[in-house]
Amino acid sequence: MPETNDDSPMRLSIPRICQRPADYFSSPKELMANRALTRSEKLHALLAWETDERLRMTATDENMPGGPPNQLQAVRACLQELRATNAPQRPPRQSKGSTELPA
Repeated sequence: MPETNDDSPMRLSIPRICQRPADYFSSPKELMANRALTRSEKLHALLAWETDERLRMTATDENMPGGPPNQLQAVRACLQELRATNAPQRPPRQSKGSTELPA
C-alpha cells in the first residue's frame, strides 16, 4: 500500500523506491508513468516488485494471510513493455555512495 505522507516519491530516496516500489506507487503502471525515474531505476524497481509479489503468492499458497491484491501480471506486463523499449535514455544518476543499476 502506498505511503500516505506528503512526500512525493521523487523527494524520497531512489534506492528505497527501487527496493520497495509498492510502498510508493499504487500500481506498476503508476511507476512506469513516473518521468523522474530512469529506465534502469524502473527496471530495478519492477524486478523487486516481481519478487515481492511471488513471495506473497507463496505465502498465500501456504495459508498465510495475504495483503492487497496480487499485481504480478501487471508487474510482468510492465517489465515486458520496458524491455521492449529502445528509446534513448537519460544518463544514469550519480549519487554519493551508490552503484549504478544495470539497464
